[in-house]
Amino acid sequence: MAWSEPLFIIFSLSSLILLSIYVVQPTTSLFIASALSLGFALITRYIGIAFLPAALVLVFIGGRDRNVWQRSRATFTWFVFAVAILGIWLTRNKLIGGAATNRHFAFHPISVLKYSRDFVSVLSGFFIPIPLSAGIRLSILGLFILSILIPSLFAIKYLQRTKDWRRIAIVLIVACLLFVFSYTLFLLISISFVDAATPVDSRILLPILVISILGIFSAVWIIPRILRKSAFYWGFLILAIFSILIKSSDAIHHALSIQKNGLGYTSRHWQESESIAFIKSLTKNVEIYSNGNDVISFLTRRQVHSIPAKTNAGTMVDNEDFDKDFHAICKNVIENKALLVYLNNITWRWYLPSQTEIETTCNLPVLENLEDGTVYGLK
Repeated sequence: MAWSEPLFIIFSLSSLILLSIYVVQPTTSLFIASALSLGFALITRYIGIAFLPAALVLVFIGGRDRNVWQRSRATFTWFVFAVAILGIWLTRNKLIGGAATNRHFAFHPISVLKYSRDFVSVLSGFFIPIPLSAGIRLSILGLFILSILIPSLFAIKYLQRTKDWRRIAIVLIVACLLFVFSYTLFLLISISFVDAATPVDSRILLPILVISILGIFSAVWIIPRILRKSAFYWGFLILAIFSILIKSSDAIHHALSIQKNGLGYTSRHWQESESIAFIKSLTKNVEIYSNGNDVISFLTRRQVHSIPAKTNAGTMVDNEDFDKDFHAICKNVIENKALLVYLNNITWRWYLPSQTEIETTCNLPVLENLEDGTVYGLK
């Protein structure tokens, strides 16, 4: 699997850390570097826009020796630096492809209750990675948050007396909180207005995990020094070791399974697939349609077309041209000896027609019944 998350997280974290240092000690180099880092995050994944509000707040805070007008001007300048790369990229897309992005605005609100439930479920899975009931996981997560929050409140009370806020660890904690809150809110907005197919899963929430870890370690570093209570530090260290130990067995078994069976489209299942083997045996001039065009293209190195979707997964709008497009494929299969390959194990693409719908919509002859798929077409 080749995913954009590693690069996206590197750029996002770089911007967060550079901005935090900028707040403590503003310099032109940190100003530009932090903006460009977030700019590269934006063109790696558009969801990086979620971090913009938090970053702008930090830039505004960073100009502590300036008046409001100077801070506002610096914040706007930083914004221009950050979005300049994205602006160039979107202009390029518009000129070449006719559209700035492959996203479309449409109102398809997600239930706040469902979003919150999924969000908390994934978050608790990050920090309590063992099979427990939802209630127990939620209780443990709550205790963990309180164990960080209560000492933090005492530390804040101390800092109010000393007015010593400009420590890098303190700024990092604030920055992490701002970034997490901004990402959480923007994700809800994005699902409701831009891409309804975005799942609230561990992949999408991975940036929150990484940023939270940075914030937690910053808190563990600074709170014992402010309160002069080393017990907090040792308690967290014991908790961290315990968390690693309880997951080690599963992690080892998972690694061994990947070594033995592979992962994703390079797994043993796909490497030994009868459908893939059949397609590899075909001549290059045979046109193919499938519900798994991406995996077939990846493993056979040939162009494969997707069957039309009934519904746009991003906007939740029904495809008005579905019947026309699908009958065109059926006609191509019958008249030009194209093939339609339906893979049985691609079940998560609910927006594509099922095998039953394919057979009732278009009475295609079955060319091959394979272990993991069905090939429709003429010999």
